[in-house]
Amino acid sequence: MSKWWNSIGFKTKDDLRGAIRQIVSAYQLEEEMAPDHVDFLRSVLVHHANWTGKVGCGLRTFKTRRWLHSYGPTTGLVLVRSDGSEIEISWTEALQKNGASSDRSRVLYAARVEIAEQRHAANESIPNGSPCPICGRPLYSGARHVDHQPPKTFAVLISEWLLSADIEFHDIKIEEWGPVDTRFASRDLAKGWSDFHMRNATLRVIHPEENLARLP
Repeated sequence: MSKWWNSIGFKTKDDLRGAIRQIVSAYQLEEEMAPDHVDFLRSVLVHHANWTGKVGCGLRTFKTRRWLHSYGPTTGLVLVRSDGSEIEISWTEALQKNGASSDRSRVLYAARVEIAEQRHAANESIPNGSPCPICGRPLYSGARHVDHQPPKTFAVLISEWLLSADIEFHDIKIEEWGPVDTRFASRDLAKGWSDFHMRNATLRVIHPEENLARLP
Protein backbone atom coordinates (compact mmCIF):
# COMPACT_ATOMS: atom_id res chain seq x y z
CA MET A 1 0.00 0.00 0.00
CA SER A 2 1.32 3.44 -0.95
CA LYS A 3 2.51 5.74 1.85
CA TRP A 4 2.48 9.52 1.80
CA TRP A 5 6.28 9.72 1.65
CA ASN A 6 6.19 7.79 -1.65
CA SER A 7 4.35 10.78 -3.18
CA ILE A 8 7.27 13.11 -2.34
CA GLY A 9 9.88 10.78 -3.84
CA PHE A 10 10.93 8.44 -1.02
CA LYS A 11 10.69 4.67 -1.13
CA THR A 12 10.88 4.17 2.64
CA LYS A 13 10.39 6.21 5.79
CA ASP A 14 14.06 5.63 6.64
CA ASP A 15 15.08 7.25 3.34
CA LEU A 16 12.96 10.29 4.20
CA ARG A 17 14.31 10.40 7.74
CA GLY A 18 17.87 10.46 6.38
CA ALA A 19 17.08 13.31 4.00
CA ILE A 20 15.56 15.40 6.80
CA ARG A 21 18.56 14.84 9.05
CA GLN A 22 20.90 15.87 6.24
CA ILE A 23 19.04 19.16 5.78
CA VAL A 24 18.81 19.92 9.51
CA SER A 25 22.52 19.23 10.06
CA ALA A 26 23.50 21.53 7.16
CA TYR A 27 22.46 24.69 9.04
CA GLN A 28 23.95 26.60 11.90
CA LEU A 29 21.73 27.14 14.93
CA GLU A 30 19.19 29.95 14.36
CA GLU A 31 20.07 30.16 10.64
CA GLU A 32 16.99 30.57 8.44
CA MET A 33 16.63 27.83 5.85
CA ALA A 34 16.67 28.23 2.08
CA PRO A 35 13.30 28.35 0.27
CA ASP A 36 13.69 24.90 -1.33
CA HIS A 37 14.39 23.33 2.05
CA VAL A 38 11.46 25.19 3.59
CA ASP A 39 9.17 23.83 0.85
CA PHE A 40 10.47 20.31 1.37
CA LEU A 41 10.05 20.40 5.14
CA ARG A 42 6.56 21.85 4.71
CA SER A 43 5.65 18.81 2.57
CA VAL A 44 6.66 16.63 5.53
CA LEU A 45 5.31 18.68 8.41
CA VAL A 46 1.81 19.10 6.95
CA HIS A 47 1.41 15.52 8.22
CA HIS A 48 2.01 16.64 11.82
CA ALA A 49 -1.21 16.15 13.82
CA ASN A 50 -1.10 19.78 15.02
CA TRP A 51 0.14 21.39 11.81
CA THR A 52 -2.74 23.87 11.64
CA GLY A 53 -2.12 25.06 15.19
CA LYS A 54 1.63 25.22 14.67
CA VAL A 55 1.60 27.14 11.39
CA GLY A 56 -0.98 29.66 12.62
CA CYS A 57 -1.05 32.75 10.41
CA GLY A 58 1.34 31.23 7.87
CA LEU A 59 4.85 29.87 7.36
CA ARG A 60 7.83 32.09 6.65
CA THR A 61 10.75 29.76 7.29
CA PHE A 62 12.31 27.11 9.52
CA LYS A 63 15.49 27.18 11.59
CA THR A 64 17.20 24.94 14.13
CA ARG A 65 17.58 25.63 17.83
CA ARG A 66 19.35 24.00 20.75
CA TRP A 67 17.30 23.34 23.87
CA LEU A 68 18.31 22.00 27.25
CA HIS A 69 15.82 19.30 28.12
CA SER A 70 15.52 18.06 31.67
CA TYR A 71 17.73 15.09 30.82
CA GLY A 72 20.09 16.65 28.29
CA PRO A 73 20.53 19.01 25.31
CA THR A 74 18.81 18.43 21.97
CA THR A 75 18.56 20.18 18.62
CA GLY A 76 15.19 20.61 16.95
CA LEU A 77 13.19 22.58 14.41
CA VAL A 78 11.58 25.96 14.96
CA LEU A 79 8.75 27.14 12.71
CA VAL A 80 8.86 30.89 12.07
CA ARG A 81 5.42 32.27 11.20
CA SER A 82 4.58 35.09 8.81
CA ASP A 83 4.16 37.50 11.72
CA GLY A 84 7.59 36.65 13.14
CA SER A 85 6.32 34.50 16.03
CA GLU A 86 8.06 31.17 16.55
CA ILE A 87 7.12 27.71 17.80
CA GLU A 88 8.91 24.40 18.15
CA ILE A 89 7.73 21.61 15.83
CA SER A 90 8.84 17.98 15.78
CA TRP A 91 9.53 16.44 12.40
CA THR A 92 9.83 13.02 14.04
CA GLU A 93 6.21 13.27 15.18
CA ALA A 94 5.12 14.02 11.62
CA LEU A 95 6.53 10.63 10.63
CA GLN A 96 4.53 8.79 13.28
CA LYS A 97 1.17 7.15 12.65
CA ASN A 98 -1.49 9.88 12.41
CA GLY A 99 1.27 12.49 12.78
CA ALA A 100 1.61 12.14 16.54
CA SER A 101 3.56 10.12 19.08
CA SER A 102 1.85 7.07 20.55
CA ASP A 103 0.66 6.97 24.17
CA ARG A 104 3.65 4.76 24.92
CA SER A 105 6.17 7.16 23.38
CA ARG A 106 4.72 10.17 25.17
CA VAL A 107 4.75 8.40 28.53
CA LEU A 108 8.30 7.11 28.09
CA TYR A 109 9.52 10.61 27.26
CA ALA A 110 7.77 12.17 30.26
CA ALA A 111 8.97 9.34 32.51
CA ARG A 112 12.57 10.19 31.62
CA VAL A 113 11.91 13.82 32.51
CA GLU A 114 10.50 12.76 35.90
CA ILE A 115 13.76 10.97 36.83
CA ALA A 116 16.12 13.60 35.41
CA GLU A 117 17.36 14.59 38.87
CA GLN A 118 18.29 10.99 39.66
CA ARG A 119 20.20 10.71 36.38
CA HIS A 120 21.93 14.02 37.06
CA ALA A 121 22.97 12.91 40.55
CA ALA A 122 24.39 9.66 39.17
CA ASN A 123 26.35 11.60 36.56
CA GLU A 124 27.72 14.08 39.10
CA SER A 125 28.89 11.25 41.36
CA ILE A 126 31.50 10.10 38.82
CA PRO A 127 34.65 12.28 38.61
CA ASN A 128 36.07 13.30 35.24
CA GLY A 129 38.61 10.81 33.98
CA SER A 130 36.99 7.81 35.64
CA PRO A 131 36.99 4.70 33.44
CA CYS A 132 33.86 3.57 31.65
CA PRO A 133 32.71 0.36 33.40
CA ILE A 134 32.21 -1.31 30.00
CA CYS A 135 35.07 -0.24 27.71
CA GLY A 136 37.49 1.38 30.17
CA ARG A 137 37.81 4.65 28.24
CA PRO A 138 37.95 7.78 30.43
CA LEU A 139 34.71 9.65 31.04
CA TYR A 140 34.69 13.43 30.68
CA SER A 141 32.00 16.11 30.74
CA GLY A 142 30.15 16.02 27.43
CA ALA A 143 31.43 12.52 26.69
CA ARG A 144 29.35 10.41 29.05
CA HIS A 145 25.85 8.96 29.17
CA VAL A 146 23.79 7.73 32.12
CA ASP A 147 22.52 4.23 31.47
CA HIS A 148 20.31 1.70 33.29
CA GLN A 149 22.33 -1.38 34.09
CA PRO A 150 20.73 -4.59 32.73
CA PRO A 151 18.65 -6.53 33.44
CA LYS A 152 16.74 -3.59 34.98
CA THR A 153 16.71 -1.50 31.83
CA PHE A 154 14.53 1.59 31.56
CA ALA A 155 11.92 -0.34 29.54
CA VAL A 156 11.85 -3.15 32.10
CA LEU A 157 11.45 -0.72 35.00
CA ILE A 158 8.58 1.12 33.31
CA SER A 159 6.80 -2.17 32.62
CA GLU A 160 7.26 -3.33 36.22
CA TRP A 161 6.00 -0.01 37.59
CA LEU A 162 2.90 -0.01 35.39
CA LEU A 163 2.12 -3.53 36.54
CA SER A 164 2.62 -2.63 40.21
CA ALA A 165 0.42 0.47 39.85
CA ASP A 166 -2.19 -1.48 37.84
CA ILE A 167 -2.25 1.10 35.03
CA GLU A 168 -1.47 1.20 31.31
CA PHE A 169 0.20 3.77 29.09
CA HIS A 170 -3.12 5.25 27.97
CA ASP A 171 -4.12 5.87 31.60
CA ILE A 172 -1.30 8.40 32.11
CA LYS A 173 -2.07 11.98 31.11
CA ILE A 174 0.83 14.12 29.94
CA GLU A 175 1.19 17.90 30.22
CA GLU A 176 3.62 20.41 28.76
CA TRP A 177 6.30 21.62 31.15
CA GLY A 178 8.62 24.43 30.19
CA PRO A 179 9.39 25.32 26.58
CA VAL A 180 10.07 21.79 25.27
CA ASP A 181 9.54 19.25 28.05
CA THR A 182 6.52 17.22 29.13
CA ARG A 183 5.74 15.52 32.42
CA PHE A 184 3.03 13.46 34.12
CA ALA A 185 -0.06 15.59 34.74
CA SER A 186 -0.70 13.69 37.99
CA ARG A 187 2.02 14.63 40.45
CA ASP A 188 1.00 11.65 42.62
CA LEU A 189 1.76 9.32 39.71
CA ALA A 190 4.99 11.20 39.09
CA LYS A 191 6.09 10.65 42.68
CA GLY A 192 5.07 7.01 42.53
CA TRP A 193 7.19 6.45 39.44
CA SER A 194 10.13 8.46 40.78
CA ASP A 195 10.11 6.56 44.10
CA PHE A 196 9.84 3.20 42.30
CA HIS A 197 12.76 4.14 40.06
CA MET A 198 14.86 5.25 43.02
CA ARG A 199 14.31 1.91 44.77
CA ASN A 200 14.85 -0.35 41.78
CA ALA A 201 17.16 1.28 39.23
CA THR A 202 20.89 0.82 39.05
CA LEU A 203 22.31 3.77 37.13
CA ARG A 204 25.80 3.74 35.66
CA VAL A 205 27.80 6.33 33.73
CA ILE A 206 29.21 4.95 30.51
CA HIS A 207 30.88 6.11 27.30
CA PRO A 208 28.34 7.49 24.76
CA GLU A 209 29.33 4.93 22.11
CA GLU A 210 28.60 2.10 24.54
CA ASN A 211 25.15 3.52 25.30
CA LEU A 212 24.23 4.21 21.66
CA ALA A 213 25.28 0.68 20.70
CA ARG A 214 22.61 -0.64 23.07
CA LEU A 215 19.75 1.47 21.72
CA PRO A 216 17.19 -0.34 19.53
